[in-house]
Amino acid sequence: MIYSYQSNMKENSYKKYLNKDFLKQVAWILIFIGIFVLSFYALQDLGALLGAILIIAIPYGILHWKSLKKLAYIIIVVLVVSALLYGILFSSMLYAAPPAINSSGPFINSTVSPYHSLTPTTFNFTTYMANGNSSAKYAVYINITNTDGSRSFADVMHILHSNKNFTEYYCTIDNLSSGLWLYTLTAEVNYTTSNGTVSHHWITSNGYLQGPLIAPNIYNEYPYVVALSAFSIFLYAGIPVMIILPLIYYFREKKKNRIVKNATNKIIKKDKNENTEKNEFICSNCGAVAQDDDDECWKCHAKFK
Repeated sequence: MIYSYQSNMKENSYKKYLNKDFLKQVAWILIFIGIFVLSFYALQDLGALLGAILIIAIPYGILHWKSLKKLAYIIIVVLVVSALLYGILFSSMLYAAPPAINSSGPFINSTVSPYHSLTPTTFNFTTYMANGNSSAKYAVYINITNTDGSRSFADVMHILHSNKNFTEYYCTIDNLSSGLWLYTLTAEVNYTTSNGTVSHHWITSNGYLQGPLIAPNIYNEYPYVVALSAFSIFLYAGIPVMIILPLIYYFREKKKNRIVKNATNKIIKKDKNENTEKNEFICSNCGAVAQDDDDECWKCHAKFK
C-alpha cells in the first residue's frame, strides 16, 4: 500500500510537470535559444540586442505570456544557455578552418600562415598596401596581442614585393605562446608636399584582425570564449532586459490603476456569457470572470447590479 501510494505520488508529480503547457513552454524556450544564438552569431553585439528584444516581444506581445516573473526566469535561462552554446559554436569555428582573408582600411589581403598550430611555432604575416603618393615613404608595423591580454608586442614588416599599384609586406614571428592572437597593422607615412614641407602621419587598420590560434584542442579557448560572450550578452542583452521589463511592469500597473479608478463609480449589469459557468459572468469593464454573488469586480472594483 505504501509503495503504491508513493508510486502514485511520483506519477502525479511527473504528470504535473510533463503536461502539455509545460512541454509547450520548453519548446518555445528552445526556439528562443535558437533565435538568440543565431542573431548573436550573425550580428554580434547588435544581434544580442536584437535577440533580447525578440525574446521579450514574442512571448509577451504575440504569445501573451502576461506573467513578467515567469518571463524573466525564461529570459535568464535563454541567456545563460545561449552563452554556453555560443562558446561551443565559436570555439568550433576557430578550429574548423582559417579565417577569410582579412581586409581592413588601407591594408588588403592580410594573411597569417599557418593559421592553427598545436604548439608554438614560426608564423608568417603578409599584407598588401596600395601605393598612393609615389613620393611617400612608408614604414609598416604589426602589433600583436593575446586575447587574454597576457602578452603583446610590435614588429616591423619588410617589403617582399612591389609594383606600381601595390606593395607586399611580410613579417616572421616565432615564440608566440598558446592562445588566440589578434593583430593590427599600422603605417607611418612621410612625404614632401608641393611647397616643400614634409608631411608626417599614421594610418591603421580598422580594428583587430584574427591572427593564429595556438592550442592543442578546442577546450583551451572555450572558457575564454564563454566568458567573453557572456560579458557581451550581459552588456547588450541583459541590461536592455533589465530596463524593458520594469518599464512593461510600470505601464501595465499604470493602465490597471487607471481602469480601477475609472470603474470605481461604475455600476455594471451582470451579463452572462456562453463561455462561463452557470454561477459566473464576465465583467464588461475589464473582462475578469466574477461570481454571481459578487457585489463588485475583484479586478477593477466596478459595482454590479
